[in-house]
Amino acid sequence: MGRPKKNIDEKRNFQIVVKLNKGEHMKLRELMAYAEQNASEVVRQLVFKQRILKPRTPLLDAQTYTQLRRIGNNLNQYVKAVHQTQISHIDRQILVDLQETLEIVGKKILKI
Repeated sequence: MGRPKKNIDEKRNFQIVVKLNKGEHMKLRELMAYAEQNASEVVRQLVFKQRILKPRTPLLDAQTYTQLRRIGNNLNQYVKAVHQTQISHIDRQILVDLQETLEIVGKKILKI
């Protein structure tokens, strides 16, 4: 399934070329970094909204999400193994690893 077609009024058919000096280019680069968007989006925001919107920063960074996902995957695997009576208890090292990961994630959450 492809991308849905835009109606004729939504298509961006017009291209405008703008030349900038070094200082203007650096300022545009700063605005792009601030907005975390490309030059076209930054210019559209300035022209049509007369301001640049700062993107919402996630409460937890990607690394924290990855750690939480690992914890969830590990717990699911162990619970499944226990239910299938493949193991009768969780290994001590596994518990230590999970505890360390939980402490790291907990510290990051408390910083928010």
